[in-house]
This record gives sequence, structure tokens and C-alpha cells, in this order.
Amino acid sequence: FRFESLVPSGFSKSGMWIAVGAPHHDEGGTSNKGAVYVFRFDNATAQWSYHSKITSSIATANDRFGWSVSIDDSASNAVRVLVGCNYHMDYSGFVELFEMPSTFASCACCPSPHLF
Repeated sequence: FRFESLVPSGFSKSGMWIAVGAPHHDEGGTSNKGAVYVFRFDNATAQWSYHSKITSSIATANDRFGWSVSIDDSASNAVRVLVGCNYHMDYSGFVELFEMPSTFASCACCPSPHLF
């Protein structure tokens, strides 16, 4: 990943996990589509390490996916990331939930007329 795309808007920490929203990230030639970068604390090295990048198949140019983000690792064998995308469809926005048993996959999406 490129640190210059990490102009964070959303940031969340839960246990050994951090999620950082990068709403200005350009994905596949699409400006400001957005992304979320996930980091995990490694006990062996006592450092944070990059784990994965989350993108949305719903977000389009200038949607700014990752404007807000929340991560939760309280469920057994799962980490969940809730990501807000407030500029989608003329500011109607949406919230997308991702769950990771091994890799992050979208498991729910809700339109939100009054997102953030």
C-alpha cells in the first residue's frame, strides 16, 4: 500500500487490530473511491504490521469509502469492520459490514439517507 493514500478520515482500534479509512484512495483508476487498511499487532516482533486492504464493489468515483470506520474483534474467531461511505449517490451514502474469518469479505450493506 502507499502511505500517501492514507489521509485518514476514519480510524478505529479493537484489541490487536487497527482499521484506517483512506477515503481519497484511488482504486483501479477511479478517483476517491476509497479503501480501508487493516493492521494487526504482532506479539513476536512487538510491532504493527499491514494485514489487508478492504475495498467496496459498490463504491464508485468520489464516493469516499472509508470516511468512517469501526473495527471489532470481540466475536470469537472473527474480526468485523463497519465502513461508511457518505458521498455515494448524491450524499445518500451506505454502510458496509465486512467479516474476517481468514480474509475480509462483505457480508452486509445498508443504504443510509442520513449517514454521518
